[in-house]
Amino acid sequence: MPSTHPHIPRLSFIFDFDLTLASDSWNAICAELGLERQEWEERFRTPLGDGWDPTQKKARALLDAARAVDIPLTADVFGCAAERIDLYPGVLGMPDRVRAAVDAVAEGIECEFVVLSAGFMELIEPTAIAGLFGTIHAGAFHFENSRAVSVRRTITHAEKALYIRAHAEGIPVSKSNSPGTSASIVDEHDRHVRFDQITYVGDGESDLQAFGYLSSMGGLTIGIENGDEFDAAPQQSASQRVDTLAAADYREGEPLMTALCHAARAGASRVALRS
Repeated sequence: MPSTHPHIPRLSFIFDFDLTLASDSWNAICAELGLERQEWEERFRTPLGDGWDPTQKKARALLDAARAVDIPLTADVFGCAAERIDLYPGVLGMPDRVRAAVDAVAEGIECEFVVLSAGFMELIEPTAIAGLFGTIHAGAFHFENSRAVSVRRTITHAEKALYIRAHAEGIPVSKSNSPGTSASIVDEHDRHVRFDQITYVGDGESDLQAFGYLSSMGGLTIGIENGDEFDAAPQQSASQRVDTLAAADYREGEPLMTALCHAARAGASRVALRS
């Protein structure tokens, strides 16, 4: 049996999408359908009632709205909606700045950038994020005759924690053991990345269980503030507290970029220690 923890020269930086890397994708798709967000909420989401998973409820309300306004949800419609999504300042240069912080500590460490969103792939992939992030985990629609007609996959709030586990253990999400169970099934020496070499960044309620899980496993967590407030604070439990909060500005010298570089150096130092 090995006497030390494994040396895995890899760091993972996992981000929510909406209101973490970019403006709200639901506002964008509603606008593409000619609807104000509040109108969509009142006409299509609220009437569905209670008892829904939040992500599936939003998807059903979107499908209902598209039928009502007679605008099929095609790839072109999703693409035009994605053009309405604004990436936050500095996002496109953020990965290189993080890699530079890592290289300043130790060479030869791989940095991965992952999107883990309760939103939908069709609104994320057309943005410039897809060219920067190696992996995107998000919901997806099922298409027939080039139109979205039902939901093919959702990532619920609770499942975000399971996707983090699956990523750390290197298990493809299509396999039966992932992300459907919360129990660890891979020895730490066989994992893709150590949990304490992962940083997760998110903004709201959908991220709370991810925060709690990764914190319990030794990873680092960063919450995105809206103004001077953390929107999920009223729902947050003590175990879901983050390591720091910062506004969604990824430009060099801003508090969020500074925090990410601290996390990068901390992870790199752990890798160097274990080499």
